[in-house]
Amino acid sequence: MSKIRTGRAPHPSELPLAGMAPDTPPRNVLLAVRCLSEMWNAGAVIDQGRRVLDALIGLLEFSEHRPMLEMNDLIDRHILPVVQAVGIRWPGRMRYRDWFLIRGSRIARSPFSTSIALIAAALFSDDRQIRDLFHTQALLDHNAQIRWVAVQAVAVGWRDGPGTLPLLREWATDGHGDVRRVVVVEAVAVGWRDDPGTLPWLRERATDDTDGAVRWVAVQAVRQIERR
Repeated sequence: MSKIRTGRAPHPSELPLAGMAPDTPPRNVLLAVRCLSEMWNAGAVIDQGRRVLDALIGLLEFSEHRPMLEMNDLIDRHILPVVQAVGIRWPGRMRYRDWFLIRGSRIARSPFSTSIALIAAALFSDDRQIRDLFHTQALLDHNAQIRWVAVQAVAVGWRDGPGTLPLLREWATDGHGDVRRVVVVEAVAVGWRDDPGTLPWLRERATDDTDGAVRWVAVQAVRQIERR
């Protein structure tokens, strides 16, 4: 373990994506992410942190039009949790911010658009511009997928913020954006399941919302919580 923590993370040049077979996910990107997350002195590996993010960005770009179950497992179940655990302490994190603001926030067709946003939320939960971008997208973006992803990013990335739950409940009752209201109900049911106000609020959504899809999601959430 000490060898991993004091050594360098694999260089992106060692993680070729262009020649990768379309059905072979590059697990060496996961290795690089894990190695970096285990280093004791993050400040001493800023360059390596940037390089690992370059490799991760390359993977996300490569995967934009290549949905496959194994790649989904690699990114969503393995890479994303490690990045979320490191969060704002990730060395050289601004590399991802620059890419996300220019391109990443608009990859709505990617099968990993949610992971792209959740990585940004994890790395920059202290960044007002990133937070405000997600708020704006959730409310105003013309693309339903981007609105959906933005709500998830706010709910997960700023879950501990005192204003997040009231904001989500406001979004769920503003009378606009049925798609947004569906994902808001799902996010509240998952992220605030143990909050004493969640179950009564979900019951209200299940009976009072004007959209059938929102009511259905609320009913399912109520049933899941009551079965616990």
